Amino acid sequence: MTRNVKVIPCLDSRDGKVVKGVNFEGVKAVGEIEDLVQQYEADGADELVILDITATEEKRKTMVELVERYMRVSSVPLTIGGGLASVEDVQRMFDAGVQRVSLATAAVKDPDLVEDLIARFGAGKIVVAVDSQWDDALGEYRVLVQGGKVDAGVTLIEYCQRLVGNGVKTVLVTSKDKDGTKSGFDQKMYHAISHVVDLEIIASGGAVSIEDSVETAKNNPNIVGILAASIFHYGEIGVGELKEALVQEGLARND
Repeated sequence: MTRNVKVIPCLDSRDGKVVKGVNFEGVKAVGEIEDLVQQYEADGADELVILDITATEEKRKTMVELVERYMRVSSVPLTIGGGLASVEDVQRMFDAGVQRVSLATAAVKDPDLVEDLIARFGAGKIVVAVDSQWDDALGEYRVLVQGGKVDAGVTLIEYCQRLVGNGVKTVLVTSKDKDGTKSGFDQKMYHAISHVVDLEIIASGGAVSIEDSVETAKNNPNIVGILAASIFHYGEIGVGELKEALVQEGLARND
């Protein structure tokens, strides 16, 4: 059976603008949401992710208006995250038209919330976003919260095991070490997860080329999505080009 690895542009949003940084720092504006969304739809994106990168830090809620702006210009399935910390927050997003929601800090702090959301909406509607960084001293990957600024006090593997127990199906795992560096995906990190638990993985952090993206998907059957920002925003790789390369390798369907 042909796999169907999705090509997923990610739009980090701050104050309604699309921004991008390196290693979660030095964030700069790169464009308007509407312009990029329409471009990615025309290029054949399978899904789009919008993450309000300051919503949790500033104790704000992801704005429904952001979703409404999106829905006016695009029909590509949308996953949205940032500051979602209750059933009511998530329900508002679904009411606004998103297909999936992404929880990060809230999922670490409140595992019961994750279980409740999955029970209410189904595992296919809930993505847990995990920011991780390699710790040389400890010799392990650590989970970060609060926009990658705070160690959550748990290893990546322990946390993924916990998520499986909570009923989670899909994780969006971003390497802080690789974020925005265009140095290639952290394949070691994804293999570490897949070796222990059976989770669908959306790979994020370090996208540099079509070849590296295809290799990352090919080497790990748990990967169901290739997520990237900088390389798409700056036109270094076309969404359609990557999609076609995945199709040629039998890693995606051309439908």
